[in-house]
Amino acid sequence: MTALLFSPLSFGNLSLQNRIVRSATWEAMASEDGLVTDSLLTMIRNLSKGGCGLILTGHSYVRRDGQASPWQTGAYGDVCRPGLAGMASVAHAHNTPIALQLSHAGLFAAASPPELPRLGPSSVEGGNAMTGKDMAAISGAFASAAGMAKDAGFDAVQIHLAHTYLLSQFLCPHTNTRTDEYGGSITNRARFPLEVFRAVRAAVGKDYPVLLKINCSDFIPDGITPEDAVEVCSMMEKAGVNGIEISGGSNIGSRNSYPAGKISLGPEEGYYRDAAKLYKSKVKVPLILVGGFRSIAGAGSVLDQGIADAVSFSRPFIRETDFPNKWAAGLADAVTCISCNLCSKEARINGNLHCCAPR
Repeated sequence: MTALLFSPLSFGNLSLQNRIVRSATWEAMASEDGLVTDSLLTMIRNLSKGGCGLILTGHSYVRRDGQASPWQTGAYGDVCRPGLAGMASVAHAHNTPIALQLSHAGLFAAASPPELPRLGPSSVEGGNAMTGKDMAAISGAFASAAGMAKDAGFDAVQIHLAHTYLLSQFLCPHTNTRTDEYGGSITNRARFPLEVFRAVRAAVGKDYPVLLKINCSDFIPDGITPEDAVEVCSMMEKAGVNGIEISGGSNIGSRNSYPAGKISLGPEEGYYRDAAKLYKSKVKVPLILVGGFRSIAGAGSVLDQGIADAVSFSRPFIRETDFPNKWAAGLADAVTCISCNLCSKEARINGNLHCCAPR
């Protein structure tokens, strides 16, 4: 067992007791209006009891026209505030920090009222190109949601800049075909995400931890490159971000725009090692790496080699919320998740995320 995996880590004022992070996962446990339910509180409680160093919530939509999926948690107004406070409270009952992930689905909003158009950087994928007024309003919505998260007791927020949701759509050349100051070069494509970050920072203050999650690849021919992603991370570092999580994959075309293949347990686990190495050569902000990790050997190797500062997991926490405690106690050296992905295909149909694989 690597010592680093169970050593403390800080993202600004956010302190973790270990470096195992629960990556944001769409739980499909909120009400139809995005309000927190008892089942969602139970999941957060179990994650907290299970021993992870940080809980990143599933993506929470900051405006009604930014909802991506049914039963997705909302952070769009005061009606959401009591439930969000409850999430923070149950996490803290077991001394686990929790960050609210903030998102807007943009072109891929799937649950918006029919009178609300889908907004995106450009008029592609059936969406409508955003105006300057739209950008200002959505930046304000991210800022309001971040302020609400802080008031509700969350230890940090994470801005969702991945998986071709709205802010990621601005970075992706396929979805951003603008010819104004928000399109073309990576500096221009990053302009709106930076405006959102600065609005969030202004809302929560300079000492409150703000994290972000970014794609290193969209896995489409005209998507973001690792070099572009690292350049954006450098811009965010200068703007004052406290921590960055690297991921990949898109919602464009089919849901298969993600790394493929069976995960082999061992020290070479991890989809995005090369992107993380590039990041580490350019950016000093602590890095969380997600994707393809299933064992102590795999997670520990990227920490020991200085490729990442923390490792995050999604599907393994669906199957067993307490695997960090098992690893720390020497009761297991790998998760029992078999990466069948049935949880994504079947478990969310009835709004109750769970593992569907045989036990």
